[in-house]
Amino acid sequence: MDMAFLLAGEARYGKWLIAGDYVYLNLGNVSSHTNTHNFGPGPVQIVDTGSDTSLKTTIWSIVGGYAVVSTPAATVDLIAGVRYLGEGQQQLEPECRGDRAERQCGHLAALGQCQ
Repeated sequence: MDMAFLLAGEARYGKWLIAGDYVYLNLGNVSSHTNTHNFGPGPVQIVDTGSDTSLKTTIWSIVGGYAVVSTPAATVDLIAGVRYLGEGQQQLEPECRGDRAERQCGHLAALGQCQ
């Protein structure tokens, strides 16, 4: 994770309330690689599979409400609001390499995502 940020707040006036929050996530770039070896009959097959992923996103929400029950022991609020999910930048790059990569990674090859 490269960066995460959260800001939240709430304000009340009598039985009324307004609240909101803001979240920013930058999970950074992550690479993963896996080597598969077939030790069964026949020649040894080696397939190198991997992926590069990254994600940046923004989420914010704002709500308004009214305290329908307000006692010293408990408060029950009726709230309604909106939430925004900004997808930001996301990236997924799968790759397969090797003599039998298309057979081992057939689902990716069929989608045209196997290199």
